[in-house]
Amino acid sequence: MSPFCPRCLGLAVDDEKRCPLDQQFLRRRSCSHCGSEIFPREVYCAHCGCRDEKREEVLLLPPEAAPRDVFGSVLLDYVTFGLLIFMSLELWLGALGFLLAPFAGLLYRTLGRSGGRQTFGQTVFHVLTVSSDAGGATLLSAFQRSLLELVYSPLLFFGKSSTVARLDRATHTLEVTLA
Repeated sequence: MSPFCPRCLGLAVDDEKRCPLDQQFLRRRSCSHCGSEIFPREVYCAHCGCRDEKREEVLLLPPEAAPRDVFGSVLLDYVTFGLLIFMSLELWLGALGFLLAPFAGLLYRTLGRSGGRQTFGQTVFHVLTVSSDAGGATLLSAFQRSLLELVYSPLLFFGKSSTVARLDRATHTLEVTLA
């Protein structure tokens, strides 16, 4: 069960698994007979009165980010941070700074999006990288996603949603929209 709220991604701490900020339930259950929502501690369905035998829960996540928002966050991060690194390294290392700037941008994007944090580009485009269970992305999965985003950035530019799905499957992470 994810300890994070699907709307605001706040950390839940109580046994009912509610978001501490907006008090929404993090998981939803539905009645196996009529399909109505059943809250976590309920045994009987309030709509049809049947006893809930199956305890199937659905993880709630914020909506998936649009490919153009993902591309915009990638571009903004690499342009802003890459230019800053390039300008500072060029003073010390000359042309070698031009070669090191993309690696510094990759490192920034990886460290900035792991553990539930956001990079500058993600903040501007309201995008957050989460793991498949709605927790913070690990350092390894954030690195894999950042690297693959560089490879697939032309497809992201043209708004291919299949590219985002491919990135999601390959890295076991999701890009969600925080609106």
